[in-house]
Order: sequence, then structure tokens, then C-alpha cells
Amino acid sequence: MSGTSAGTLFGYGTYLTPNFSKADHYTDTDRRNGVRLGKTAKRTVIITRAALGAPHVMSEGDTMMRIPPPYTADGYPYDSVFAMGSVDFDIIGAVDYSEIVIGEKYQLLPSFLVEYRHLDGCL
Repeated sequence: MSGTSAGTLFGYGTYLTPNFSKADHYTDTDRRNGVRLGKTAKRTVIITRAALGAPHVMSEGDTMMRIPPPYTADGYPYDSVFAMGSVDFDIIGAVDYSEIVIGEKYQLLPSFLVEYRHLDGCL
């Protein structure tokens, strides 16, 4: 869940990315104890399906936002947040690669657990 170790640039929720190298970036540190892993340590990434519903699209971060803004006239929020990455969309954005923020567990369906190690000498 966001806000516990990596931040809340796009609100509270589970942060996902369609870019594996971005997910790999978050495997550098053991989140349980803050210890940085060795280069060839075992890493784990979860591949999941996500129901985005009506996503709120953003190109800039908003650290004050906790949930997506209202989507309907009666105040119901958007179902998710899609943060446009500058590399993915050739824009100047808050993040290099796109991120998706899901606020509810029922929107996620974990499908695969990928365990891997970087080769010695891997950048």
C-alpha cells in the first residue's frame, strides 16, 4: 500500500506499472527492514490484472490528493488514477514511466509471481 515507504505522488492505493523495469526499481530494498539488497539477490515482482474502471488521467503529481477526484455530479470518485509517463507519452510528466494507482483490493487479480536475479555485471 502506498504511503508506507515509497510515497503518495498520485494518492493512496496500490501502485502498478506496465513497465517491468520500473517495477524492478522497487525491488532494490527489502521493504520490511529497509536494507538494500545485493545486486544478485533474489527479487520478486507480482504480475496482476487490474480493473481500472474510469481512470483519472494525470501528468503531474499531487501529494495532497488521497483518493481520485469526483467523477460524477453526486461526488463519486474516479475508480483509479493513470499517471502518464514522460517516456511512454513523449510529454513532460511527473514520472518517467506510467503508473496506475488502484484504490480497492477488489480491482486487482494477482496472476503470476515472478522471482529472478540480476546477473553479475547487470546495470
